[in-house]
Amino acid sequence: MKNIITIVLIAAAAVLGAFISTYPLHNPPGVPEKSGPSAFSAYPPFSLERAMEDLEVITRQPRVPGTQGYAAARDYIAAELNELNEIEGLKEIDELKELGLEVEITDSISVRSQAGNANAARARSVVARLPGTDSTGAVLLGGHLDTVHTTTGASDCGAAAVSVLETARALAEGPTPQNDIIFLIEDGEETSRSGSNSFATRHRWAQDVRVAINLEAMGTGGSSLLYVTGQENRWIINEALQVMPNPVAYSFANDLIWTTGTGGSDLDQFLTVAETGLGLVYLNNVPAYHSMADSIENLDPASLYHHGNTMLSLARHFGSLDLDRDLSRGNAVYFNLLSRFVVHYPAWAGVIIALIAAAALAAVLLAGFRSRRLEWKGIILGAAVFLPFAIAATALSGLLWYLLRIIDPRLQVFLVGVSYDRPLYSLAFALFAAALMTAGYALFKKRTPVELALGAALWSALLSLLSAFALPGSSYIFSLSLLFLLPPL
Repeated sequence: MKNIITIVLIAAAAVLGAFISTYPLHNPPGVPEKSGPSAFSAYPPFSLERAMEDLEVITRQPRVPGTQGYAAARDYIAAELNELNEIEGLKEIDELKELGLEVEITDSISVRSQAGNANAARARSVVARLPGTDSTGAVLLGGHLDTVHTTTGASDCGAAAVSVLETARALAEGPTPQNDIIFLIEDGEETSRSGSNSFATRHRWAQDVRVAINLEAMGTGGSSLLYVTGQENRWIINEALQVMPNPVAYSFANDLIWTTGTGGSDLDQFLTVAETGLGLVYLNNVPAYHSMADSIENLDPASLYHHGNTMLSLARHFGSLDLDRDLSRGNAVYFNLLSRFVVHYPAWAGVIIALIAAAALAAVLLAGFRSRRLEWKGIILGAAVFLPFAIAATALSGLLWYLLRIIDPRLQVFLVGVSYDRPLYSLAFALFAAALMTAGYALFKKRTPVELALGAALWSALLSLLSAFALPGSSYIFSLSLLFLLPPL
């Protein structure tokens, strides 16, 4: 009975911890009753009302590069940016703005090679530049306009395009930033990344970019997640988290992306010219991705507001900083804790935390051996069977998902699309894997649960130390779980 109660408490703690850590990801903050421009503020807010009006215009048909649908949306956005030069009293407010917002539609050929392949594509992007008062480098704000042919793309990536447009309005209507701001609403992300690649390799403004911010979407809702940065991110994380409204950020996602390849977005191309940068995405209702369900009717306005308001806040902040210096400075570890609070610290601190966790485990083991309540046989057995049990649990979970996809072909790869009940599926598979692991350990009745658990904890200590050096953004997953595990043991 005592062991059953222990297992139930551990499972309950795991579920509660998963809920607390992922709640911010799926629940965007609310939208203020009035998010439009105000005559009483020197810093105009992000207007959800205007952004939604823009979105209604550009989502009337798919925006496949080279089609009338794309051309109509592109020309609309260029016209809206040009109208900013006609704001009444703008030149009188600030003499610098006599230079105007320089707007152009690019027409260039992008040539890009990767993994032994090459592609060439024409790029017709919208790009504009707002001159700063005393620029130390340019801040690039990007979001692609094009879609695949199966969707009108209200989220992917209409939300990004109108967020860049509305951010341009808010910056043009308020005090001029110190640094130049470049607005890029790019072509060809879905097919060849021709817009971002041609900007980075051919445009005359590319070499001025110091910081790049890119928006993406995969679904129809959710919080604006800081999911990827440049390779060395300590400086940009420290600065971004100072101003991001209701921030959501997990450094393990950044590790996962760069370990498996590239960022998977136009930010990859921007980082070939910018010293640092970050990408934001929202991820709820992923099955709508690249389908007609990605419509303005299904879009959560709170997600669009969080996306755009975050971009505007970052643009104002980086637009006011001295960018003529080293912007890399090592790596950072960061993650949400207790809703919108983001814990962040330098990677070297992660090494110290990992060492503390390993030392704490060693202290528990030493105390157990001294009191003769632990035996090496049980510890070694717990460690030896953990990895094969974990592999078996993962394989059986994957097999079950494969069988479910045969029954319902609409289901996708688990990490990419899942279903309309992803949180429930994720919880079910986590509990299924935990049950399999528990059943495996229950076979060894001659050893105490504490011995077996401490044997498994040796893996946490090892992974904590390895990740602290090799994948610092993921180290907290192992270090902190081990630290919370040890007191009850």
